[in-house]
Amino acid sequence: MTTREKPKKNPDYTASAENLTNAPEVNQLLESFHECGRKIAETQAQLEAYPETQILAQLGCEQSSIRREIETAILKYGGYQDIENGHYALRQKAISVSYLLDKVKSELPPDVASRVIVESVDKGKVETLIHDRVITGTQANAISESKTVYRTIIK
Repeated sequence: MTTREKPKKNPDYTASAENLTNAPEVNQLLESFHECGRKIAETQAQLEAYPETQILAQLGCEQSSIRREIETAILKYGGYQDIENGHYALRQKAISVSYLLDKVKSELPPDVASRVIVESVDKGKVETLIHDRVITGTQANAISESKTVYRTIIK
């Protein structure tokens, strides 16, 4: 008996993308990027018949150039995502939260602070306390620092 695998669902970056506008300018560049990628794949498949690898190198340079244009366009116009077709050109934001030992000691009651302090602050335990509403969001903000990291996604 054979089982049919469901097609893999394309990710939705709506929650983490920064300035996601689905600008047509970015989509046009993304289409060029995908077309160039298809040409590269076709050329690679035909390399045995066409040993002129310069064509492949030129296409690789063209695609790299389009990628740089897409990155610039994302900053100028905003990101683009087409979940149905799996096409993405966006800048994704991730925020990393760290809880500060001295702030935990000074901002939380000693009996609560002692539950999360080891040698440093146990992030998982603090998040459990937040989830369980033992400490408030305001208290969590007072004892933490956030770092934002960006990455560009082009598929």
